[in-house]
Amino acid sequence: ALADLLNRAGLPAAAYHAGIPAGERRRLQDAFMAGELPVVVATNAFGMGIDKPDVRLVVHHD
Repeated sequence: ALADLLNRAGLPAAAYHAGIPAGERRRLQDAFMAGELPVVVATNAFGMGIDKPDVRLVVHHD
């Protein structure tokens, strides 16, 4: 998966999708919002309603 590839390259990243339990998704979102997790590889649902002014890059891929 892309998150694994990024981690192996030294860039802390986590995957976020519907198959992850709700508590883990919340933990990942909280870590991202707190600046503890710099990269989230996610489905479209992750970004809905997120307001994080210091985000520098968003990549959408189909």
